[in-house]
Amino acid sequence: SNQGTRFTVNAASATALTVHDGSQVIVGLDTNTANNKLSLRTGTVDFSTQASTFKLLAGDASALSITDSNDVDMIKIDTSNSANKLVVYTETVDLSNQATMLSVNSGSSTALSIRESGQSSDVLTLDTSASGEKLTMNIAEIDMSNQGTRFTVNAASATALTVHDGSQVIVGLDTNTANNKLS
Repeated sequence: SNQGTRFTVNAASATALTVHDGSQVIVGLDTNTANNKLSLRTGTVDFSTQASTFKLLAGDASALSITDSNDVDMIKIDTSNSANKLVVYTETVDLSNQATMLSVNSGSSTALSIRESGQSSDVLTLDTSASGEKLTMNIAEIDMSNQGTRFTVNAASATALTVHDGSQVIVGLDTNTANNKLS
């Protein structure tokens, strides 16, 4: 047709609009709740026929929330105060079924930061801003006592491994000499 079509539904009904398959509601529109609710009772929502965009409310700590059936948050997208945060409320993120690559910003002094909740300084920071990327650790102790650990260093370098105090080399491993040299 050549004109827009408007559906008007009951403004305060748990079943304002429903689509049935003959025995149960497949799609339901509930206008009886504060924010209205659309229920989909289907195993798959298929967007594969075209590229799709979901637009979220800007400036909201709960711009998108994925909850379990008890309304407990599982995943939340926070767009408040330019935060643009993805908050995951699970104890484990399991990526074990495939090889996974995490790409970080190139040329950034804070390409990847790991920070303890509520703290102002990072525990780990990956710096990709200079040649020879740098990992900064703000950790009091590294414990590797429960297993043998091997470090592999450059086989032909006068500075294969160095320990600094911030301004000068305290310990250096030179693998460029015939017998290797620790200084």
